[in-house]
Amino acid sequence: MTRTFDAKLRKTSLEAMLADMLVETTAHQPLTVVLELMAAADRCRADVGSPRPASLAAEIDAVLAPSMAALDEASRAAATGRGAGWDLEAAAAALMQVCALAHAS
Repeated sequence: MTRTFDAKLRKTSLEAMLADMLVETTAHQPLTVVLELMAAADRCRADVGSPRPASLAAEIDAVLAPSMAALDEASRAAATGRGAGWDLEAAAAALMQVCALAHAS
């Protein structure tokens, strides 16, 4: 397996796990955490050249819509910027932390 393929496979796998957790974490995590995870997933998708499917985007938008009005634009942008700036290891660590918190509750 080449390094390039291995890196793409890891990013694709991480993105899939992040996407799975997005909808589940919305009810249990602050919106900023959800936005960070979403931005990290989008970055993984962009890195491998695979945009978010329209059906997943619609599902995420429907789940997030009620909460988005409660968070100002600057806070949304800051959370999105943090998540988009994470490298693979940071995104995986954030995902593991959210999973651990979800499992503990």
